[in-house]
Amino acid sequence: MSNSKNNGASTGGVSAVGVVQIVFIIMKLCKTAPIGGWPWWKVMLPMECIVSLICCIGCCGGGCAIISLCLTKDDDVAKPGVALSEQQIRDIEASLYKTDIGNPPSVDSEATTSPSRHDNNQSSLHTVSIETIEEMNSLDKV
Repeated sequence: MSNSKNNGASTGGVSAVGVVQIVFIIMKLCKTAPIGGWPWWKVMLPMECIVSLICCIGCCGGGCAIISLCLTKDDDVAKPGVALSEQQIRDIEASLYKTDIGNPPSVDSEATTSPSRHDNNQSSLHTVSIETIEEMNSLDKV
């Protein structure tokens, strides 16, 4: 013998507003007086009211949640003027100065049509810029 009783299962149904909405739609489609002559926005008004009520409650709940998040105090963040422990200072310094020693930092340039990679060699950059200026002067004289 199995128990056919649903424990914990939710039962669905139509609310009073749903019943009124169904009656309004049926009366509108059958053109029964007085609802048969109403425009559709009036026939659908019970559903529109429920949707707007749900939206209003949702916005109020969301606003309250945002306000409560803004007003909560975060104790994990150090306050200005509070002295940090030596371990906290070491951790911060380690995170700031942590670099990859194997690959020296370089700058990628996408400003020209052909991408170039600039390393820390500055002498080649100076000669290129001087040659460019000399070429521009020679073109102006011609």
